[in-house]
Amino acid sequence: LPELVERDLKKLTLCPPISLSNISDPCQNIPELKREVKRLIQLLMDHGVSFFITTKGDPSFLLELPGFIEYKPKFIAITIEGTPEVLGLLSPRAPSFDARIAAAGKLSSMGIDIVIRLDPVLIHLFQALYGDSWFEKIAGLLDVFAAVGAKHVTASTGRLSRKRSP
Repeated sequence: LPELVERDLKKLTLCPPISLSNISDPCQNIPELKREVKRLIQLLMDHGVSFFITTKGDPSFLLELPGFIEYKPKFIAITIEGTPEVLGLLSPRAPSFDARIAAAGKLSSMGIDIVIRLDPVLIHLFQALYGDSWFEKIAGLLDVFAAVGAKHVTASTGRLSRKRSP
């Protein structure tokens, strides 16, 4: 992938920001994936390209790249779908709530702009888990995100379809 991106970058005179991981998480704990993501990010930084990474994982391995902390045209978004109980239901194999919060806090403390994606917010799930206190649980999450230094929180509601998949 880095070679394909480099070929395209050489053709451009103006490059829009590049978004990594709209579909697949680039910060999974897979050594080969981390190596290639580091190569790609280094390439983007070498070309002065703005980029945005979305992950449920820990992007701290990118701190090994020279100049990564200081490189400003970037955002790191960590997806946290809700409370630990919600994550246990929606993404049980992904990193835990505490691991994601720790990653966000670590990067933020180093001056890296962090975005939290509270996405999707399934109101009915929060209501089922927390009853009448569901809204306070969401407000509490926002307090936690602010405390770890998130500069922005993006949230979107989701809903479950009654249609059966084919």
